[in-house]
Amino acid sequence: MGKKQVVVIAGPSGSGKNTIISQIIKRYPNCGRLVTATTRQPREGEVDGYDYHFFTMERFDEEMGKGHIPEHRFVPVLNTYYGIYI
Repeated sequence: MGKKQVVVIAGPSGSGKNTIISQIIKRYPNCGRLVTATTRQPREGEVDGYDYHFFTMERFDEEMGKGHIPEHRFVPVLNTYYGIYI
């Protein structure tokens, strides 16, 4: 079995991360993406479970308690949580 590589695409909101990720997945079908969790509302065109897992604050807390969100951050200015969801 070949070694797996992790590539991180990071940037501020609206910088085009999802566009880049979509193009990579189109060109390289063996690539996958991690779908993170958030407590913010979906933007137009975003799909729950594909772009993000959209959770209420209560559900986010429950998932953290179950160990499904091992890393997270809170953005106070947006009153929003973001986290790795496994």
